[in-house]
Amino acid sequence: MFDTVLSLLGCGRPELPPPVTITVLRIPADGSPPHLVSLQTTHEGVSEGVGHHLHHIPDVRPFWKVPRAWRYRDIGHLEFSDQQQRACNGSYMVLYSFALDDLPQNTHSPAFILRSIGNSWGDVFVVKMMPNEWEEHGWACYDDVPEQFFDLPVMARMGKGPLLVQSKDDDLLPNKDSLTVRETFLSFFGYGPFHPPAVAIKVLRIPADGSPSHILSLHTTHEGVANGVGRDLYHLPDLRPFWKIPQAWEYRDIHRMEISNNSLNQSSNGVYIVLFSFALDDLPQNMNVPGFIVQRIGNSWGDVFVAKLMPQEWDEHGWASYDDVSEQFLKLPSMQGPRYHARGRRGDWDMPFSGQAELDLLFRQNDL
Repeated sequence: MFDTVLSLLGCGRPELPPPVTITVLRIPADGSPPHLVSLQTTHEGVSEGVGHHLHHIPDVRPFWKVPRAWRYRDIGHLEFSDQQQRACNGSYMVLYSFALDDLPQNTHSPAFILRSIGNSWGDVFVVKMMPNEWEEHGWACYDDVPEQFFDLPVMARMGKGPLLVQSKDDDLLPNKDSLTVRETFLSFFGYGPFHPPAVAIKVLRIPADGSPSHILSLHTTHEGVANGVGRDLYHLPDLRPFWKIPQAWEYRDIHRMEISNNSLNQSSNGVYIVLFSFALDDLPQNMNVPGFIVQRIGNSWGDVFVAKLMPQEWDEHGWASYDDVSEQFLKLPSMQGPRYHARGRRGDWDMPFSGQAELDLLFRQNDL
């Protein structure tokens, strides 16, 4: 409706972002050298998967080829600062797929990328964001990955041999098949366990039905975690009873956020993960998520959950180590703020909302 009013006044915005040509880093799954490639962005299928809040992303479908690989995409985030190659400083996203039944495992990503995304299948792409990250219409604003990216020290330490996933100690663990052999051998001598046990933790639940947000106890699970987003954590809060549809668990996503320097509510300081689903055909859209979370995840479907990580984040086995979300979290100013909603599938706004700038203002005012 808001866009309609603006269009009648002659100041409407385009319904969809136009394609933009950008230079990205491609890390091929076939072992050939990483290289820069020019791609156009696309909005096709973006609203129905990870990255929907960006509205357009580089079109890597010709490289992944299988339609399901595009649907099973995921995005990691990197930040470079204080580099000698100053052109490389900035924010990046890593675009990859977990369509393990359709694409070959990528065993050739540098370790610093593996630490961000864990295992991946098919070619992996690194995309640079503009410093402001968003253009005037609220769409993602991309920059070119510079040639100097290859001169970064982290690019010199390329993963070799089997697929490498970094542990908390920066040791490199081999791929799933190698781990199976290793685990069988070790279990013969009484070593283990090889799956994290269920742990009871307190998380924040933001219901999609409009009922108040609240803290509740859940157990973690490793079931289905290895085949989707969050596999690098090895176990996640078990949200399946709330999402109900198996596909919603499969189409989960995770965003990391940090709260610090909150002197009035110190128990809320720390690192959190936001767990949400983009199973938009199976779950109702959640219109009740606080703006500071919407800023990070965009639209979501079904209940949204916030879990807290321990300060060290990993236990002695390399599994995620969770803390309880404090009841004080509900008293954060940002939890009391208005509920905003990102741009929807139909190209309209759920309420008059100027986009990223307004959310940034909300976030600063709430001073997390």
